[in-house]
Amino acid sequence: QRMPAVSRCGVIGLKSQQKGGEGPSKGFNVLELTGALIPQGALVKGVKTGWRLAWTTLMKELAPQSKDGDYVRPSYSFTGEIGTPTFPDEPARFHLYAGKACPWCHRVELVRSVRGLQDYISIT
Repeated sequence: QRMPAVSRCGVIGLKSQQKGGEGPSKGFNVLELTGALIPQGALVKGVKTGWRLAWTTLMKELAPQSKDGDYVRPSYSFTGEIGTPTFPDEPARFHLYAGKACPWCHRVELVRSVRGLQDYISIT
């Protein structure tokens, strides 16, 4: 018979009540495996620093900001317009990838509809 192991956060794993049972899953056992080589505190601190660096890099890419923390719109190299000789509005030449939950993507879809570009710009 298995019962959930309960902590302050709720159910965290299954613990066997039988003698010689498997007990809760320990995952990859990283702390146990590296404990002889690297102190656990140093390992945890290094992993936290790595995740923090990854998170801040991701946030800077998704939402660029000034040193004060204000959003700063990035400048893009594409400044052309569809329908000019450089980018003629030919059917099936352009495709738009839009996220349904994103308000900016929703605005782009609205502009595509209002300007009647459905035949020229397909959408996913």
